Amino acid sequence: MHAFVCLPLSRPRSFTVPSRARSRALGLRATADDAALRVVVTGGTRGVGLALSRELIQRGHQVAVCGRSAVHVELAKRALPHAVLVEQCDVADADALHRFAERVARLGDGRTPRIDAWINNAGAVGRRGPLATAPAEAVIAPVHTNLLGTLLGCREAIRQMQQWPDRHGHVFNTDGAGVFGAGTPNFAAYGATKRAMPQLMHSLNTELRGSNVSVHTVSPGMVLTELLLRDSTAANRVFFNWLAERPETVAAFLAPRIVQTVRRRPAARGAYIRFKTLPAAFATIACNALLPHRRYRFFDRLGNPVGDLAELAGEPIGPGKQREL
Repeated sequence: MHAFVCLPLSRPRSFTVPSRARSRALGLRATADDAALRVVVTGGTRGVGLALSRELIQRGHQVAVCGRSAVHVELAKRALPHAVLVEQCDVADADALHRFAERVARLGDGRTPRIDAWINNAGAVGRRGPLATAPAEAVIAPVHTNLLGTLLGCREAIRQMQQWPDRHGHVFNTDGAGVFGAGTPNFAAYGATKRAMPQLMHSLNTELRGSNVSVHTVSPGMVLTELLLRDSTAANRVFFNWLAERPETVAAFLAPRIVQTVRRRPAARGAYIRFKTLPAAFATIACNALLPHRRYRFFDRLGNPVGDLAELAGEPIGPGKQREL
């Protein structure tokens, strides 16, 4: 008989892997270059993007952030006083995105323009409900931001990075529920956009073979942001206790692995950085469900938030406007 042992849940990195086996098989090694990286984070004004931006800044990197909401851009300026740039920008607007990227690339004296890493994090979920009864805007919004915005973000990042062939640039796209083809009922449009992310990574890396730009995918897992919590049921929230994590926990895991990927030589291509693998997710669910002190760590048994959860994503949990970063 085999005993079931709960893994130490305070250290999610202890049972996850930073990339797919094929990326590890390249025999990549980290360089000794500790110079600050210049990093773009789209949708960096709240949620995972804000936490990731803060974590990268604390590690000494130059971080430029954009977001669609003017209100959240102003809040982010106060939350990220050491960001090199925080601007309003719709990632699905190619012209606006180009202007933003040009400003980022030429920060400082402008004599050594560069963008080392571009993280396509901006996202929209739409509204909960069957596709057939959803208003058109609830279908369009996730496609507009998650798919079109990511495509245009990749396009702009690649164009910028190819201007500096002596430097290797890295683009990171963000996956989500539905990425491997599992159904996302009541969020069909969102799941469809995330299903495209691995395919996009493979397509672009084939196009960019032999060039100075690589494309990767980041998987933050289930994160306690308004994107996840809005329209959630009481049963959903009880389950979130068992699998979800706070943005800062996820950011602390992802940031050093993103930096490591950028600094590897020879350059990494097609890394898949996961906060939790599938086996780790099952282990986390089992442990959190079994341990009394973790069973209701974020929500009580009725689904009511515990502590600061109601304001975790910057606004109260519950029905609201279409969420855009």
